[in-house]
Amino acid sequence: MAMTTAASSTPRAAHIETVAEAAALAQTVLGQPITALAIGIATPKQIGKWAQDEGAPNDVKVEQRLLVLARIITLLQTRYADHHKNIRTWVISPQPLLNEYAVIDVLQSDDKDDWASASQAARAFVE
Repeated sequence: MAMTTAASSTPRAAHIETVAEAAALAQTVLGQPITALAIGIATPKQIGKWAQDEGAPNDVKVEQRLLVLARIITLLQTRYADHHKNIRTWVISPQPLLNEYAVIDVLQSDDKDDWASASQAARAFVE
């Protein structure tokens, strides 16, 4: 699912660099259970520990999923601002650009191309 966007029309989202930043944002906007489901971990409370900068995921893919999820959230914030319920709904709802899969389903894939598709769907939605 290749998408191109014009650089001038691309919304600018906050840049998330650390696990702590990503976990804090995801915890605030989506909550621990949805975040844990999206990134493929069994213990939602772990999100809170990472948000407080108490460790990081042992699995590189979990860390990468968390960072992608945070970037998707920041993109959606350009449209929804602080309307967390709307962002949560978008992340858990089937998306036409993802063949009717939800972002939380797509992120559970081991294929980074799927993760990129989720980011592209969010970008297309906010443009």
